[in-house]
Amino acid sequence: MLKAASFSALESLLAATDISVRPRGEGRTTPETENWSICRLLSTLSFVRRLEYPIKVDKSERPDFVMSVNGIQRAGIEVTEVVHQDFAKLQTLPEAQRPDSILDRSLFRWGEPRRPLEELREIASRTKLSGPGWEGHSVEEEFAVAMADRIGRKTSKLAEEEYSRFTEDWLLIYENLMLPSMDLPLAVSYLRLRLPNYFHRDNFSRVFIESGHVIVELSQSSLSTHKLRDLW
Repeated sequence: MLKAASFSALESLLAATDISVRPRGEGRTTPETENWSICRLLSTLSFVRRLEYPIKVDKSERPDFVMSVNGIQRAGIEVTEVVHQDFAKLQTLPEAQRPDSILDRSLFRWGEPRRPLEELREIASRTKLSGPGWEGHSVEEEFAVAMADRIGRKTSKLAEEEYSRFTEDWLLIYENLMLPSMDLPLAVSYLRLRLPNYFHRDNFSRVFIESGHVIVELSQSSLSTHKLRDLW
């Protein structure tokens, strides 16, 4: 997929890569979203001098990408998007396109049962807020619950026979929860409380979360926040 001998070569290659993603409900594909995520991660890590060269990143399956340095496979990278499926579907409905329609995200909490289409259409037709709202730190807690759930589900796949393991196994998450304004450091602190003693050999060695204009990096030894390097 990508091969570069230096920082400048990788930057040029990434900048020339089409990472466009079609809108939801208009032909969006998993390869498009994976390409978006991996390129933005590589751009960010290269800028903070976290990558070694020559580097090559190949498309794969289980995990989604394999990163090699100087011809030696270093890391497998699993990519996923965290989005509330019902709220995302709600936004594509004809009722949601009406100018007076008001879509209330607080009606959709992570882990609740999926709603039937008829109910989603009724919610999309509403013209005022009707949910419980967001009190206290409930937005940050929603973030932590969703991230911990996805990390747990993806971690369970590492034990599957067809999943290839490497010196390092990374999980890259694109956070697309469409939440109101959030205190991200606080949200991450809540997430860490839900992942006690997570980082060991059986699990992902690093978890990256793209949220807004930053990429949060979690590992056994550190917690880092990198400003997103957007070359596009």
